[in-house]
Amino acid sequence: MAPVLVTGGTGYVGTFSIVDLLENGYNVRTTVRNLGKVEELKKSILKLTPKLTSAQLEDRISFYKADLTSDEGWNEAITGVEYILHVASPFPSYEPKDPNELIVPAREGALRVLRLAKKLGVKRVVLTSSYAAVGYGHPNGSNLSEKDWTIVENTGSAYIKSKALAEKAAWNFINSQEGDSHPLELVVINPTGILGPIVPGSSTLSSSIDIITKLLSGEMKYGAPKISFGVIDVRDVAKLHVEAIKSEKAKGERFILVASTKEASILQIANILRQGLKSNDPRINNLPTWELPSWLLRLLSYVVPDIKGIVGYLDVTNHYSSEKAQKVFNWTPIPQEKTILDTVTSLDAESKK
Repeated sequence: MAPVLVTGGTGYVGTFSIVDLLENGYNVRTTVRNLGKVEELKKSILKLTPKLTSAQLEDRISFYKADLTSDEGWNEAITGVEYILHVASPFPSYEPKDPNELIVPAREGALRVLRLAKKLGVKRVVLTSSYAAVGYGHPNGSNLSEKDWTIVENTGSAYIKSKALAEKAAWNFINSQEGDSHPLELVVINPTGILGPIVPGSSTLSSSIDIITKLLSGEMKYGAPKISFGVIDVRDVAKLHVEAIKSEKAKGERFILVASTKEASILQIANILRQGLKSNDPRINNLPTWELPSWLLRLLSYVVPDIKGIVGYLDVTNHYSSEKAQKVFNWTPIPQEKTILDTVTSLDAESKK
């Protein structure tokens, strides 16, 4: 069996995708920007796959240095693989002054992988996009599906624009193959806010998990912003990346991944934490019990930079589901309550090490 390439193996979804592939019998290649992170990644994988020995892992995985902004390393990483999970994409720790700092590497990185995949005879690429490419810039209360696209002109977020434009560029490339006798296949995964167990030993946490840590630490103790978002478990995201390799019905499709038919507000997440934590856990007192008025946050955003970044998400609630993915993959999502509480269990276990 030809190895499967996972780009961005040190990322949250990338690591769990590697684990799922290994558990399903695949051999894996993965790209990393910094080979100095390889040993850390190996340790994390072994903790997540306790049945796999260190020797077995060494035999079944290989690492390649490659970056989305350069051609170097990609040809070697892709040659000989049949499937690629293109998970790697830039994610900002801050909102850049120039949106192209995110848009260009996301779009050109996706196209670089697709062009080489086509050239080197890869059968299918599974692209990790995001709900950010589907659901922003629409009127509040919209009913959305995989047929919808984020209206980039109506959003100021460079990250959201980067995800939408990168995915559109990928589909344009695929559609340009019309008449080709051996076209490259594409499947796109559009997850919502990804929570669940963290990568053990990882030096970084995803932005979604950062919301949980802020709630537990008391940063929102005096009130939660009126922000809602969909929740999906990282284990489900990884699982469906692997399922997307095998499913003939998935070819040429995009899939929203979300656990519930209703978005969860930050206050609702706080209430799930309150109910799930032990009654004597002092962090219960850190959780907000009400929502801050949005007008107040909008006013404060003029003087508090951190608040400015969330203003566009206040009071916005849309409607969508993962019905399509559930039917195609015969899949039942992990309930969002379990995902949220498993996130805390994982964070607590890591903090005790």
